Amino acid sequence: MSEFVGFPAELPEFLFGLQFENTIEKLPENKLRYQQLISEPLNALYGALLPYIEAMGGFETSRRRCVSSMYADRRFSRAPLREYCYLRFKTAGKETDIPGFYFDMGCAMYSFGIRIYNFTPDGLRALHGHAAANPGACDAALGAALAGGFSLAGADYKKDRFPTLPESPAKSLLRKKTFQLAKEEPVTGIPFSGRLAVELRQGFIQLEPTMELLGKALKTSENNQRL
Repeated sequence: MSEFVGFPAELPEFLFGLQFENTIEKLPENKLRYQQLISEPLNALYGALLPYIEAMGGFETSRRRCVSSMYADRRFSRAPLREYCYLRFKTAGKETDIPGFYFDMGCAMYSFGIRIYNFTPDGLRALHGHAAANPGACDAALGAALAGGFSLAGADYKKDRFPTLPESPAKSLLRKKTFQLAKEEPVTGIPFSGRLAVELRQGFIQLEPTMELLGKALKTSENNQRL
């Protein structure tokens, strides 16, 4: 596997143009450019991150499950090629409420952080219950991530469901109807160099305490589903 040295500078222009030229007629030409501009460097980025994800333990790491294909899911898209790319490192052995590290990139922005895949109402209740019962641990894990530039994404409940809890990272989490911890940046500079691998690696390591918190919290929903 080749060393990751960044995505080619032509990538944003190609992805932008693909929105208008993503046709069956253009497929042979677009596939070749997609492979060169996206698939090859994305696989190299996966290879650069893999040792650190494996060292953490407990994550799905097979290339097939972690690296986006160039082909769009034709159930949801008439266009043959995917107009963005991603990496996923999901917690292994779970079917619902699956915490995972992610990296997404389109023509203008890239984002990375933690998502919960196949998130269920039971999972949300378990996460909120754990945060309410352990606000100090939640503040410590989330506080470091928020201080590092990550943000809790998603809509808030209109009503404060925990009015006696003081303002804190735990309180911010308890306001959310879903969960995503994200950092979003423009596709300029860093993605075109090996510094992107360093940024993602450092970010994922910084988010490791939050991932551990989610693992503990979501065991409740997992146990409920087994009953």
